[in-house]
Order: sequence, then structure tokens, then C-alpha cells
Amino acid sequence: MSTPKQIALVIACGPQVYEQTKALFDGAVKIANCSTKFALLGPGEMLFRSFEDPAFNVAELSLANYVYLRAQDNCPYVALPVYAKKSFVHAFYYVRTDRGIAAPGDLRGLRIGISEYQHTAYVWSRGLLQHEYGVAPADVKWVSVAGKHAHGGKREHFQPPAGVSIEHVDTDKSLSEMLEQGDIDALISPTVPACFEHRAARVERLFPDHEAAEEEYFARTGIYPIFHVMGARNELVREHPALAKDLCQAYLSAKTLAIASEIRNAALPNAPAALVSSVTRMTRMMGSDYRSYGLGADARKTLETFLGYHHEQGLSNRPLDIAEVFAPVPLSEYAG
Repeated sequence: MSTPKQIALVIACGPQVYEQTKALFDGAVKIANCSTKFALLGPGEMLFRSFEDPAFNVAELSLANYVYLRAQDNCPYVALPVYAKKSFVHAFYYVRTDRGIAAPGDLRGLRIGISEYQHTAYVWSRGLLQHEYGVAPADVKWVSVAGKHAHGGKREHFQPPAGVSIEHVDTDKSLSEMLEQGDIDALISPTVPACFEHRAARVERLFPDHEAAEEEYFARTGIYPIFHVMGARNELVREHPALAKDLCQAYLSAKTLAIASEIRNAALPNAPAALVSSVTRMTRMMGSDYRSYGLGADARKTLETFLGYHHEQGLSNRPLDIAEVFAPVPLSEYAG
């Protein structure tokens, strides 16, 4: 019997190798019947180049960008229930302490700095503000400074729904500088801004004990926000019907190895305090599979919540259901 011809995969991913994918990257886990090359892309580059560069046939994808294109029936990828990046968002909100902001409701009428309105982090952050704290996107003034700093200034500005205000500011200042200097009242940032790192006066987190807020939120909702999914080119999946399942199984195996390693290392006498704290917290909240993939009940609720937020915020032209997000591959074929 002849050996099946290997499928050549060029896999685009974010700027760092995640623990849960390291075994794939270093070759400890193989994708059945495939040869693989990995391309590490910068954060902004990954958001768009993954979709636009035909050199990639498997890629880590921004969930917001993927859903936008899928709703238009214009996406070159089909998503897999492999979640390359998840994060709670409570730690993303930073505020001026001299603007009377003691709770999320105090943000009404104020200026909140963001990079680009369409990013997944902001979809989740706006959804949380609206549905947990009653602050709708139209209740604040969004200040976007992406412009020339992101993607070479070539992308058109998003046209917001009626009633939503987005001020696009052309400035050499960073969002961190704008917050520190009082040009904005608050900032939503997935990365810790420099002004907070160097303990600038009058800058604090909106949720000082953000971990407690995250744990309460997860215990009540079961939602652990998904930011990035893995996707495979539509034509590749059509040509190789078993590929989606093989990809899911390989990513699942790599993730299982990573979690086992983290738990084992956290139990060592000389384990770093940060690792011990992280593993202890995540296992307490979610059990031993705290990086779960697949389409279990929590994942489905998380995805349905995001799809609702995305459409509600005017980012997708029609509501999507989960079957469309992962079509055309039958959901029963995916690894759990």
C-alpha cells in the first residue's frame, strides 16, 4: 500500500509560541499526514495578514475578524474549535482617578481610549460593560488612535451604528500617554499600559481586584472569553475531508501535554510563584482542563455570547449561529 501524500501546511500564528501549542511547534506532536512550517507574525500583522496572505493555509485568526467575514460569506477560512487565545477582560480597563470613576456606571459620557473599535478585545469589553453594568456603546465617547500606527494607515475606519461616537485621533501620543496626560478619561487595553506599569499618578484599574471580579463572572456565567481561533483554508478542507479532525486532534494533544506539564511543574518545591498562583487559580475555577477546546456547553455559551455582541455592536451584517461559524465541516467530526 502506498503512503498517503503529505499535505504541506504553512501555519500562521501570533508573535509568541503559546504553551498549549509548543509541542506542535517543536515537533513533539505531529499533524497526521501533514508537513508543517510555522510563521510567527507580529500582533497587528497577525490580525489581518493571516486572512490576506495566500502563503498561509492554516492560521490563528482574530475571532472578530473571522466572524465579520463569515457573516459576509467572504471568509477564506473555516474555523476549528481550537481556541488559540482566551482571556478575561476585567483587567483591561484603566481609569483616571480624578474623573469621579468609582464603578463602571461612572464611565457614562466619558472619553475611553481604544486602538481599533473592531478588535475582539473591544467586542468583549463593550459587551461586558453593556450587559453586566448597563453602559451601552452609545453611552460613552470612543477615542481611537489606531490610524497610521496600525497596518500602515491603509485600512478604512469602521462606520459605527447610529448613536455610537468614535473620534479618530491623529497623534504621535500612545494611548498610555493620553491617559497619563488626561486627554482621555479611561482606557481599554489588553496589554498593561506603560503609565500603569510605572505607577503614574491618577491612573488605576477600574477593577482593582480584577481576579476576584473574573472569578465571580466565570462562576456565574461559565464564560471564559475566546479571542483567537485556528482556521484552515476552505479549499484545503474541501480537498482533504479528514484534515479538520486531524488538526483538532493534534492541537488537542499538544494542549493536553502543556497542561500536564504546567500542573507538574507547579507542584515542584522550587516552582515560580506566578506559575503556582496561575495553575492553582485556573484549576480551582475550571478544573484540570482549563484551556478546554471543542464545543462543550461553556464553549457554546461563550461563542453564542460573542456572536450576539458582535452583531449587536454593528460589526456583523447578520446574526450567525455556531453551525455557520464552523461550517462546512460537520461539527460531529471535531475532537472534543
